[in-house]
Amino acid sequence: MVRGPAVLCALFLLLPAAVPSAALESEEKELLALHEEFKAAHFRGDAGTILERLAEDYVRVGRGEVTRPEKKDMVSRMEDYLGRTTFSEYRDLRPPIVRVSDDGTLGWVIVELQARGVQVGPEGAEEPLEFVCAWIYLFEKRTGKWVTTGDVSTFRP
Repeated sequence: MVRGPAVLCALFLLLPAAVPSAALESEEKELLALHEEFKAAHFRGDAGTILERLAEDYVRVGRGEVTRPEKKDMVSRMEDYLGRTTFSEYRDLRPPIVRVSDDGTLGWVIVELQARGVQVGPEGAEEPLEFVCAWIYLFEKRTGKWVTTGDVSTFRP
């Protein structure tokens, strides 16, 4: 008879602790602030701000593929892209959807965004750039800091 309550108590001790809702709201605000930082970095051509939180085990999903790009390749690609691009617009089309797991260790930001600007093409001429895209950034709390662990993106035709 005593065994039943003891087993229940042991099970509750093994369950991950839920983070209080005020703390989750604070974490969600932190992820939203990161999204705003990333947007501002696009205007400044600042790949470093975006990439400083990139996890080494990053996973990317897009164009019908799942890839695990190396961080050095992501840095090179983002620096090239932002170095050739000047944005006149890079804005959310709707408020981002931000969530944090109950234990406060995982988070995600879902975005629908419109961008306009110019980009220097392969021949050195400026070409107009315009797109609408949606994506989800995946985050994990590691050593007290949110890091970007993956993304899934799609572009409107």
